[in-house]
Amino acid sequence: MRKLTTLAAVAAIAGAVAIPLSGAQANSAQAAATFTVYAKQTAATHTPGGFAFNEILRNKQGRRVGTDIIGCKFLDRHHARCQGTWTFPGKGKIHARGKVSFRKHRQQATVFNGTGDFEHAKGILKLHNITNTKTKQTFVLN
Repeated sequence: MRKLTTLAAVAAIAGAVAIPLSGAQANSAQAAATFTVYAKQTAATHTPGGFAFNEILRNKQGRRVGTDIIGCKFLDRHHARCQGTWTFPGKGKIHARGKVSFRKHRQQATVFNGTGDFEHAKGILKLHNITNTKTKQTFVLN
């Protein structure tokens, strides 16, 4: 299935730094963190009024660093509202949501919460669609 745009359109996603495996993390006691992952869609399905998909997340060096699952509801032929959870084993989860356009290759979503090292995370998720099934995702957490 053609990837419609992830929150990985959710869904705007660089010459990237890897997931902060020991450095800056996003909880209220820590400084801001920015990191990039590369997502490759591994499964997709139609849902009532929308679609859902899963992705594997890798760092710039190609090492697997996590997964995500994203669900979207169509707003019209060209837009959807999506929400997803990015899971980084041993680190925590990040939750983001946003409105996406199937016509744009660069978008952003709002990071609104997380768990573990990302507890209470806030910020943005920049998405850049590389192909129909691959997305560059940059998290900018405050």
